[in-house]
Amino acid sequence: MNEEGIYTLHRGSTPLLVSLPHVGTTIPDALKPRLVERALAAEDADWHLDRLYAFARELGAGVIVPRHSRYVIDLNRPPENTPMYAGANNTELCPTRFFSGDPLYRDGQAPDDAEVRERLARYWQPYTTRWRPSCSGSRASTATRCCGTGTASGRCCRGCSRADCRT
Repeated sequence: MNEEGIYTLHRGSTPLLVSLPHVGTTIPDALKPRLVERALAAEDADWHLDRLYAFARELGAGVIVPRHSRYVIDLNRPPENTPMYAGANNTELCPTRFFSGDPLYRDGQAPDDAEVRERLARYWQPYTTRWRPSCSGSRASTATRCCGTGTASGRCCRGCSRADCRT
């Protein structure tokens, strides 16, 4: 485990890094009493996807796997908490409901803005900076280099025209 148990990173021998953002199932003990019983089963996890992609290691790819459930924070969402798919049923950065629309939290127990910011810093930032590194730091374990301009969604260098960037 790295970054205080936030994720597991297998460093590969090639510049490919496979991210499995919804494999985690751990829910911190402090959060459990606030969730409805159904949420404790982490039913929206991508079960066994890490086993399905086990071949990636054999090909020399790196693999990063989070420990915590997407109910703690959805590592595949933009940090601004904007919808990923216009007009579709979207969950939040810190989901408050199942994909069915049913609430994840007991009445009055959903995270407020301050808690969402804390989870962003504690869980999302360490995970995503490991696989979305900028040029100002090390090249880490991916082939992506970034000039640091990023985009509003937080994704690195999409559409960047600088010669020292490639995506």
